[in-house]
Amino acid sequence: MEENQMLEKDFKEVFKDIKNEILNAQYDIYKSANIRTLALYSYFGKIIDENAK
Repeated sequence: MEENQMLEKDFKEVFKDIKNEILNAQYDIYKSANIRTLALYSYFGKIIDENAK
């Protein structure tokens, strides 16, 4: 019985680690997408400003 509890505890820890890795990857993806989007909008603004003169 004690062995099953240990396995369950280990499983929960591994599952928690996997979940955290997925969340961290998602955060990195969102951050990269936001940086790229801001750069794109900045580029658009530069083009509009240059053509407005």
